[in-house]
Parts: sequence; C-alpha cells; structure tokens
Amino acid sequence: MNHMDTQAALNKALEVLKARKDVWVRVGIPERIAILDEIILNLSKTADQWVAAALDAKGIRSGSHGEGEEWAIVAIVFRQVRLLRKSLTDILKTGQPRVAQYEMRNKQVTARVFPQDIYDRILLPGYTGEVWMEPGLTVEDVMRTQALIYRNRRHRGQVVAVLGAGNVACLVPGDFLYKLFVEDKVVALKLNPVNTYLGTLIEESFSTLVQRGFLRVIQGSAEEGSYLCQHPAVDEIHMTGSEKTFNTIVFGAGPEGRER
Repeated sequence: MNHMDTQAALNKALEVLKARKDVWVRVGIPERIAILDEIILNLSKTADQWVAAALDAKGIRSGSHGEGEEWAIVAIVFRQVRLLRKSLTDILKTGQPRVAQYEMRNKQVTARVFPQDIYDRILLPGYTGEVWMEPGLTVEDVMRTQALIYRNRRHRGQVVAVLGAGNVACLVPGDFLYKLFVEDKVVALKLNPVNTYLGTLIEESFSTLVQRGFLRVIQGSAEEGSYLCQHPAVDEIHMTGSEKTFNTIVFGAGPEGRER
C-alpha cells in the first residue's frame, strides 16, 4: 500500500470513529456487559491462534517455558475483560465498582486492588497491589469519584489514538479497553510494528467493537503514527513508548523539536 492509500485508509477509519463516538457514550451498561461476554467467547476461540502467532513472531519453540509465558499473557487479557465485566455488573447493582478494599493508613487512603480472586493468587503467588490516594482524602471522597462516566451521561464522545506498546502484548488490549470502558472514548489503535502479528487477532477477538465502529486497528510505521497524532479527528493521544516518541509528539521532530 502506497503513502496516499495508507492516508486514505486512516482517514476512513477515523471518519467511522468520529461518527460513532457519541453513539458509544449512549451504549448502556447491560449492552456493554453483553459486548464483554461476546469478547470473552471470541477470546476463547482465538487463544490458541494468539499463542501460536506469538511463538512464530518471537521465534519461541513450542512446548518451551517461553510458550508458558505467552499463555500467561493471554490469561491476563482474559482477566482484564473479566474484571471490566465485574465492575460494570457492580455499577449496575450499586452505582460503583467493588474491586478494591479501602483502608486508612498514616492518614492516607489505600486501596488493595490485587489479588482479586483465586486466579490472581495462582498467577502471581505472594504478590499484592495497592493504590495510594493523595493525602487529605477520605474513603468517602474516593468512592464518590468512582465510575463518574456512568453517573453523568451528558458528556460528548471522543476519539483517542492509542499508540500500542511494543513489548508485552497484553498491554495493548489493556490500553484500548480502559479508554473504551473506563473513559468512554472510541479508539484508533496504532500497533507497534513489533506487534504487527496482533492485528488480525485483535480484530477477531474484539470483533464486536470493530463491527460497531468503536475500535479501529491501524498498522504501519512511525509515519502512520505521526499522521494519526496530527489528525483533526483525534481528540486525545495515549501512548506506551519511549521518551523519544513522547518528545516528538509534544515538541515535533528534527532540530526545531529538539530546541523546543
């Protein structure tokens, strides 16, 4: 595909997302839970393909310890979707997610967020994860800020360009699922060239989001990423990458960018 064809494909993808961004905001919680159920079903069908493609792309021998790590990555993707579904179910019942255990420690609110269940304990035995809030907040203050997008439905939709990570594959779904289900934004996902093999797998596994115009998967190099970041249809940029990439996005490329 030549330069002009690539830009035309990007423009088309962004036109769809721009037209669907306010539609996504109006999708209710029961329908979102149904979407996540379909994603879980699709992931169960593509899991073998996901691992096989990763082994091939990375040159890892089948049956090795490396294959076990790839299955762990797929398990984390399942976990992300499962916890989103749990949170939405909680919000539907009580108005807020129940995924944290809050307590006061040294006059600071902490939230125990890991492990969530027996699967977490098996996956990473002995590990715990906490989020520490800013001093001065109470547990009630923190809980009032949860799930705000699901309480206030008056906000407008947005298109976010997600520049996907090039290392651990499970970071990629984690980023775009967060933007969709936690921040209420539709996503143009630009894959890192290292993870080109994920493109078809993501489109198949998350087909319900793709088919309804809430997610678009974009392949290409830094040139496509630059075009995407500067496109007028893009409201926000989310990146996982190097300091160099960040500085180029914020300050521009070349000597002038370095000067800024």
